[in-house]
Parts: sequence; C-alpha cells; structure tokens
Amino acid sequence: MHTDISRRDMIRAMGLGAAALAAAELGDTRPAWAEDAFTIASTGGSWGDGLKQAYVVNAGFEKRFNTPVSYAHMIDSVIATKAIAQCGNPPFTVPAVLNAEAVLLAEGGCLQDYDLGVVTNYKDLLPGTFEPPRAGLKSYWPPIRRSSWAWSTTPSG
Repeated sequence: MHTDISRRDMIRAMGLGAAALAAAELGDTRPAWAEDAFTIASTGGSWGDGLKQAYVVNAGFEKRFNTPVSYAHMIDSVIATKAIAQCGNPPFTVPAVLNAEAVLLAEGGCLQDYDLGVVTNYKDLLPGTFEPPRAGLKSYWPPIRRSSWAWSTTPSG
C-alpha cells in the first residue's frame, strides 16, 4: 500500500467527483424554491436608506406587488461573494453593487437578462451608461447613477 498521492490518483478522484456531481444533478427533482420576501442586498447607511426611499417607499413597491421587502446590508464584495457562492439560489433577490461586482456576477453565470417586454425603458438608456454584453447577457446591468469626478489642478496650500 502506498501513502503518497500521485497526479494520476488526483485526476482519477476529481473525475469521479465530477461524475458523481453530474449524476446527482440529473436526478435532482426537488420542487422549485419560492421566496417569502423580496430582499435587496446593498450597502447600508445613507446609501441603503436612499435605495429604500427611492425604490420601495416612494414607489409603493410593497403595496403594488403585495410583497414584503427586506434588506441585507453588507459591502459590495461580500454581496458578490455570497451570490457567487450560492449561484442559482442566492440569499437575496436583487444585488445593488458596483459595476466591477456586476461583471463578476455576469461572468460567473449568476445574473440573468432583463425581460425587455417588462423593462421597456431599458432601450432609453444613454450609450455608455450600462455594461456591454458579456457571458451571453445583453441587457443585464444598468447602473442607477453615473459618477463624475473633477480633480483640482491647483496645489493645496
């Protein structure tokens, strides 16, 4: 009996593991999972309060859609990490993250395109204000704001 693990042993184990996962996925017939609440993941503080006021309270979201809204406040990198780790069944409905995290989520297969029959104003976005197509997605990430920075050219005194 040998105690060292060879490269061949490792490849064999990985192949068997992949085959076992594929077989398990084929036989997975659990019922679909439905959310009890619409959960918005975003940073907290004044930013989270602004999102709540703009998209939930002022829009009458809970009453219009008869859906309670909950909030998961965390930094963008944690939101993206949790969504990728639980891709297909994330712990929240909508992530409010920056474009860098949106790209990671798209490349990881954890986002879906908007239904343009429902989100009819997506076509009205100005060119350059949304993420370009990637990973098979064409209309998946319009930012809610664009930032501009003015740098002073005069020395501070």
